[in-house]
Amino acid sequence: MSDLRVRIHDRVTGAEVAMPSGQVQPGRLYFAPGDLALTCDGVPVVPGSYLIQHRSWTLRNEDNGTTTSGEPMRADADTTSGQVIFNLGRELRELDGKPVEQWAVRTPLMGGSELDQRLHLLRLDKALTETLPALRSACHRPVTRLRSVERFVPIGQVRQIVPRAIAELSARSQDWARMTPSGVRPARLLSPVRESDLDFYENRMLAQLVDGLWAHARNRLSDVERIFRLLREIGTYADAAGGRPWRDSQRLFHIIADLYEKSERNKQAQELSALFADLRDVLAGLRGPSILPGVRRDADLGSALRSTNVLTNDARYRQAADLRRVWVAESAGTEDPERPQQWCEAFTFYAGLLLVHALDLVGLETSGSLGRGRTLLMGDLAMDWDDADVFVLRCGTRTLLRVVPLAHPFTASRQAGPVGHEIDVLQAARPTARTLVLYPGENSERTVLPLDVRLRAFQGCEAPAPTISGRPLALLPVSPLEIDSVIRLARSLRWAIVRERVEAYPVRVMCDRKLANALAEGSEWLTATPDGLLLRRPPAPYELQDAVRRVESSAPLRVGTRGPAGIDQLRTDLTAAAFEASETTRCPLCHTPCADPIRAVRLRDNDTFATHCVSCDQAWEIRRCAGCSSPFPVLHTRKEPPAPAHGDTLDRTFGSEMLTSRCWIRPAATLCPLCSKCPEPSSATCNRCSPVPT
Repeated sequence: MSDLRVRIHDRVTGAEVAMPSGQVQPGRLYFAPGDLALTCDGVPVVPGSYLIQHRSWTLRNEDNGTTTSGEPMRADADTTSGQVIFNLGRELRELDGKPVEQWAVRTPLMGGSELDQRLHLLRLDKALTETLPALRSACHRPVTRLRSVERFVPIGQVRQIVPRAIAELSARSQDWARMTPSGVRPARLLSPVRESDLDFYENRMLAQLVDGLWAHARNRLSDVERIFRLLREIGTYADAAGGRPWRDSQRLFHIIADLYEKSERNKQAQELSALFADLRDVLAGLRGPSILPGVRRDADLGSALRSTNVLTNDARYRQAADLRRVWVAESAGTEDPERPQQWCEAFTFYAGLLLVHALDLVGLETSGSLGRGRTLLMGDLAMDWDDADVFVLRCGTRTLLRVVPLAHPFTASRQAGPVGHEIDVLQAARPTARTLVLYPGENSERTVLPLDVRLRAFQGCEAPAPTISGRPLALLPVSPLEIDSVIRLARSLRWAIVRERVEAYPVRVMCDRKLANALAEGSEWLTATPDGLLLRRPPAPYELQDAVRRVESSAPLRVGTRGPAGIDQLRTDLTAAAFEASETTRCPLCHTPCADPIRAVRLRDNDTFATHCVSCDQAWEIRRCAGCSSPFPVLHTRKEPPAPAHGDTLDRTFGSEMLTSRCWIRPAATLCPLCSKCPEPSSATCNRCSPVPT
């Protein structure tokens, strides 16, 4: 087993962990190559797999015999969104290691071909509509059998008594009519009667079939309604594109082109929705208490039906049996033990596709190949797909953002308690670097949650929930049925990239104190400190040349024993610092360097500045948080913040062009994206900072 040795890696924290126990969020723990020989339920654990089980599990260390066990937390891929991700991820598996250009032509939404397939009747749908009359007839007038039972019946209806009738009568005075001198005259006696019996094999098959088809009709109705919402959202997006940021609209139109070009899909979705609503209602009526009473619906019948006289000779039951065979065939494979692993892998590949489109939306030109162990290049930035299926955005050796695809549907239960608990478990993690967790989730799941839980279930890097207390962990729902999934991811990526630039402001240069005072004298862009210089804005070319000339002329007098080597180093440091300062003023939207820093950059107190990009006409600034003193970028926009300003409304209003969320009471104020502190007084009534219970 030397080639099967692993280590247990927590993908959220980025650290190695000991053997887990209890409930583990699906996809969070990853078995990377290591030095442990582990088995899960007796099967050797292989590198490159996830700890995800659809049943209780036992993990054993074969080296020392240590065992732990846990309960399942199933990641359900059987929803419409999950099925699309599953199918899309399996297709993307073929692009592992291929050039990024081949990834970029794939849409992260439900593809047109799959959408058309779901908007047509499936094999089971056709069989159900054709067989429904026979099924209804069999349920309302089922085959029955007579069985002999003993019942207390009125004396006038007694035709035969059983041996224990007298003993029962003597013990039940309520069944006496009256007492006579000769004895008791009974009102009722225990007598054998025959009654209809429905609880046998064929009717159990019928009851289970109705239950299964009712669930199928509900799922198909939900499926079609989600598709209809997607088509309506795309139509609304196209109609309202003028109100959205033009950069977002320009880049996203090619993603939705395949879905928008066929107008008949809306009509198909409406017709199918009406059909499945009718089927659901009819099948719900066949599950009522007066239909097949007393039949055990949970009996184990197996997958294959055995041949019986009723199933062979009764045409209604024969058609129902054929329908059940189709239903079983369509349902096969959902309990495949490999499916949970495949689901986690598929979601990771889907997240990779989202990242490709999000980076394009940010305006970065990517090159190279995308796949496990590969690196995507974007100028001075890079994105690694590491050996734990985590995407790492970095600048040189510095990590800007870790993107962790976690295939656990946090909001699937739609209940505030369980959803809040799951998020609490996740937020308890302490990753070493800023981390963004992507999970499968839909808008319909979030809308039913209380506002405080909804804010925690959708908190990008730029708009943290009010309760995160500075934790470097963000949480984003994504779905192939929501076009804004790419937009919200791009917003977090843009924040991480710009945040890295503003963290370097103001740029420092270490030098002799006397020399620093001499260079900063009369200069607007330089400030002297006890240990060197601060560059408060990028210098114009002539300003940098003048500073270098002053270094060379002042160095023999000011730098003492540093000598010529010290002079050269200071000249190099100053030139490098000037370039780094120019990077801090690069436009967050079009990424154009500031061409005229003297006019465009307006210095402010507390080491902040405001600037304006002449290339795209975008104004932005750097502010400092009053709570944690951290600098953060703020984009100025002409649009009013939505109310309430949770993630979904931010998608529709600002798209990807937002770096910091606004205060819900005073939009001119901004929330700190690092500590989530609001600058408004704590006594102010605010649904975000003091959410009203719902």
